[in-house]
Amino acid sequence: MIHGNYLPDGDQPRKTWLDNFNLKLPTHSGTLGITVPQQDSVKDDTKMWAYILGEINTFTAEKEERVEYKNLLRNGDENLVLPAVPGLPLPVVAPTLVKAGIFKRIGKLVQTIKNHSNYTESIGQDLQIIGAEQVHNPDDLKPVITGHQTVEGVKIGWKKLFADSQDFYVDRDGNGFVYLANDTHPPYIDTATVPAGAGAKIWKYKSVYKIGDKQVGLFGDPIEVTVREN
Repeated sequence: MIHGNYLPDGDQPRKTWLDNFNLKLPTHSGTLGITVPQQDSVKDDTKMWAYILGEINTFTAEKEERVEYKNLLRNGDENLVLPAVPGLPLPVVAPTLVKAGIFKRIGKLVQTIKNHSNYTESIGQDLQIIGAEQVHNPDDLKPVITGHQTVEGVKIGWKKLFADSQDFYVDRDGNGFVYLANDTHPPYIDTATVPAGAGAKIWKYKSVYKIGDKQVGLFGDPIEVTVREN
């Protein structure tokens, strides 16, 4: 039994989550050693996230209002007297600017909190930083990979899920798959070069998950990547 991601999907649910995290964090700051600058950073991130979502909602509504006005101009009853063209909404003062990556930044703070010696599950529940419990069966693992050639080599995209790594295999000549490498952090980059003058080639890749030193689950479906001499 392991815990899944504590962050909800969707922008608005994340706003609700961030509002709670920002509200509850000062309560536990002394216990967890959270500094005032760290609290201020969360506060600024919370305000900026709420602001930008509000702006998106406002301008979405404004767009719909103008589209409706346009439709009346184009196809409305000739006897209809239209109101004035919709004006611009009153500007909202933007909060303190923050750096990109709000939820990456929050994620690092959450990990710091969980690593603190005074951290307890009740604190985690209050801050909503404990994901729902999930049961995973390693036998059900089957990787899905993607691939394309870049200037670095063939970039293989994959997701780690709850495994430790993936073993990759390649078939460059149609003679069958051979072991290529083990990778612990996606994406994997195959830096092999295409022989000079070989033209376009098809390289095939497949992979299987590993937990510890043991391969688990099923091999994923092979993919084909067209490669050319760089």
